[in-house]
Amino acid sequence: MAQLKGELKNHFTMTDLGEMNKILGIQVTRDCKAGTLKIAQSAYIDKILAHFNMADANLVATPLSKKNILYCICGAKSEPIYITTST
Repeated sequence: MAQLKGELKNHFTMTDLGEMNKILGIQVTRDCKAGTLKIAQSAYIDKILAHFNMADANLVATPLSKKNILYCICGAKSEPIYITTST
């Protein structure tokens, strides 16, 4: 990773801000020990709800089941990706 950063710095003006925690408005939480990567868009959702005067709207549960399995359809052989939702 250090070599890649060095090569990029040779071609571009950049600053290393450390481990990513937010990109394009998406909150990113990485747990290396557990091997998980969590993403959340709650701040964006709150902003959109406020814009449309729906910040006080009633909440409903998502129709997504608690444990979903996703498979790569790009032709690459890989392990299934387990998506869990919190509710």
